[in-house]
Amino acid sequence: MKYISTKGATISTYRSALDRTLGCDITWAAYSQHRGVRPLDDVCLYSGWLRCGPTIAMYLPERVLRQFGYTQTIPRFPSQSADPVATRDRISAHFAQYLDKVLTPEQRGIAVIHPWDAAPGYM
Repeated sequence: MKYISTKGATISTYRSALDRTLGCDITWAAYSQHRGVRPLDDVCLYSGWLRCGPTIAMYLPERVLRQFGYTQTIPRFPSQSADPVATRDRISAHFAQYLDKVLTPEQRGIAVIHPWDAAPGYM
């Protein structure tokens, strides 16, 4: 999809462009051609809170598995991946022991055949 300038663009302009979008128009796995140079580390599949100084943010790779070369599945509820009442200290401890929070092979699913592949029941 070509870039649409925001100046003067309306919602219907964006909807029309999205409605014309085909699966082959989307870059599903942006870095797949670089895997030979820089392989995908398991730490990329850590699922939970990330912390940098005072800032915390949810990182939920199960919501974008296609970008990692896996078939998109129905993701878990965010609260199952990232405890909504976790303290900053607990968040730091979780990431220090990130292997406990990495998506399991079952949660990752199978490698894709076509970039737009999705599990049955996903949209």
